[in-house]
Amino acid sequence: MVTLPACEYRVTQKDGAVFVALKIPPDRWAGLSFELSSIKGNQISAKIAKPFKPRTTGEKSQNNHAWGHCVEIARALAMEVYEVEYIAKVRAIKRGYPVSTHLGLAVPKSQADISTEECAYLIEEYHMIAAENGVTLTESEPEILAKPEGYYRKENDDALKPVKRWEEMTRAEQAEADPERFDKEMQLDIF
Repeated sequence: MVTLPACEYRVTQKDGAVFVALKIPPDRWAGLSFELSSIKGNQISAKIAKPFKPRTTGEKSQNNHAWGHCVEIARALAMEVYEVEYIAKVRAIKRGYPVSTHLGLAVPKSQADISTEECAYLIEEYHMIAAENGVTLTESEPEILAKPEGYYRKENDDALKPVKRWEEMTRAEQAEADPERFDKEMQLDIF
């Protein structure tokens, strides 16, 4: 799939059909030409959207900033990364994070389809989640990767306490942490 940056277009009508002509930058034509040559038939799917500045990727980028915070919060709160990401996206909707509507529900868009401004909303939401839960975020990937799984967080302004994942807890700790889940798992163990 070839994605074109913002490009000029012209709409014309002839014999009841509407034609859209695109002015394609020379540096993008090679990729588009190759893609078109690999298509059998004379139809393609095209996505038309308003131009936007895509979020930055690569080392020290906005994308790494967002994912680094997501991973760090997930480790500190003993949650799955996708859970933290989804919660942050839902909370960022009030800031202007984009959504698409499916089955009558607003669903946050993928990070791959957002602009730099929209990614900034997500990063701010990660900062808010971290602050609300006593998680200290670092701004560089090496610092994040150096922390152990289940990093430390503050609980009720006490000293830092380790957070264990469910699988690392003893049966007594599991029963205390989540009695309902513990009972369900014990019932499954019987069978």
